[in-house]
Amino acid sequence: MQSMIANCKPLTNCFKLLRKSRSVSFLPALAFAAILIAQHQQQSPLPELPAEVPRDADIRMVLLDKIPTGQDAVWKSADGTIHEFLQFNDRGRGPKIYTRYRLDGKGLILSEESKGVDYMKTPSQRGSH
Repeated sequence: MQSMIANCKPLTNCFKLLRKSRSVSFLPALAFAAILIAQHQQQSPLPELPAEVPRDADIRMVLLDKIPTGQDAVWKSADGTIHEFLQFNDRGRGPKIYTRYRLDGKGLILSEESKGVDYMKTPSQRGSH
């Protein structure tokens, strides 16, 4: 059965293997197929962006093993403050951080404030002025 699982890419190969195998009885094969279908139809790990991220923000996708798992959004408010929102989902873990940067006239950072949760979902807050 383990060798069958290893060859189940794409999902249609699993059904072909199950049909060809005479040593697999019908009920366990049906249960195995149901598990494969359930795993195949799992939700995407990509979390939704919060409503406070404007539609015109620059958004970069965070990829984990070539799969979109999060976003890094950056935008500027009318007062010149730069905002950044970073999140990704790694099997239920991952940060969700809001950051604000205030710059001087030369573009150097005057202050930075971050708050949210870290990778293990522990509340995190820091800032510099």
